[in-house]
Amino acid sequence: MAEVAEVGQGISAEELALATRNRGMPLEALRYVGNVEPKEALAGQTDVVVSDGFTGNVFIKTLEATAKMLTGLIRDEIKANPINAVGGLLAKPAFGRVARRVDPFEVGGGPLLGVNGVVIVGHGRSNARAIQNAVGSDDDSDPITP
Repeated sequence: MAEVAEVGQGISAEELALATRNRGMPLEALRYVGNVEPKEALAGQTDVVVSDGFTGNVFIKTLEATAKMLTGLIRDEIKANPINAVGGLLAKPAFGRVARRVDPFEVGGGPLLGVNGVVIVGHGRSNARAIQNAVGSDDDSDPITP
């Protein structure tokens, strides 16, 4: 999927096979596509993206910063004149729904694979709701299984 065949360190199919075999999961249960770029991950072309910790952290932090910047730009433009402000009021419910969909505290965290046990990694500034969502303890979520 990547436009460049060899990008970064990457996770090889052999490493993925070893990780899945050690967990009792057949590799055939996964569709390994190789390197992906952020545009593919964000477009929903993958269910799981595996990376080393540094690269994954940079990816997530960049997304958070971009979302914050875009939110600020949109807010500034809405406040720029009365017509924009009226449009902003009309669009406020839609903005709220988008904000909830991208709120990191709604997801809470993600699994850290390759360790002996279940580890969910959350944001350093996670609140109680994020931690609750990360461990799947609210009534609507599926239980986490190793």
